[in-house]
Amino acid sequence: MKRLYYLLFLVCSSFLFLTSSFAQAPTVGLVGYYPFDGNANDMSGNSNHGIPQNGVTLTTDRFGNANKAYSFDGMNDFITCGTNINLKNSFSISFFNYTYSNTGVNPSLVSRGIPAVNQGLHLMMGSNYFRFAFYGNDLNTASGILTNNTWTFWCFTYDEATKSRKIYRNGVLLTSDTSVPCDCNSGDLVFAEIHIQCQIMASIMANLMIFVFTTEQ
Repeated sequence: MKRLYYLLFLVCSSFLFLTSSFAQAPTVGLVGYYPFDGNANDMSGNSNHGIPQNGVTLTTDRFGNANKAYSFDGMNDFITCGTNINLKNSFSISFFNYTYSNTGVNPSLVSRGIPAVNQGLHLMMGSNYFRFAFYGNDLNTASGILTNNTWTFWCFTYDEATKSRKIYRNGVLLTSDTSVPCDCNSGDLVFAEIHIQCQIMASIMANLMIFVFTTEQ
């Protein structure tokens, strides 16, 4: 229960931190923080640095600040972040996204694992909906919730103790279910790549934060 409340706190505090210059980022469980401040380095102190691939370009963020976000062309751009972040336990992944187009087949924003049931995490967009998937075990929002050419804050949480899986948009819960954990620690953690049989995303991503919790936290 303590972890469940903390996951909810993370949704709210991450949203406040990423929308205000006065809030302080939560740090308990933080394993990856990517402000994309001129590079794809991990600023959590864990050195899970990202490596841009195929000409990913820096661009302006939602405040108009130059070189504070990454733009993905939807063709072959992506960022790899290595294999050190373990997503098997409870976790939270949040980021701001500005979508140009989601016309591809299952365009992916965050992915890791292999194409086998409950072994492939992918956060992706379908036909005007968002999917929080463990491969063959998916949680989808209702259709009609995606808006192109608009900055949106997304947060995805999984609580291993309660098996609760949730999707938030701009701090508001959209949908939830219960699921077995995802054993998705094979291969690199990837942003916006054709991975787990998903298509590359044509979008801008900023301020990505990843929290992981053990059963003791």
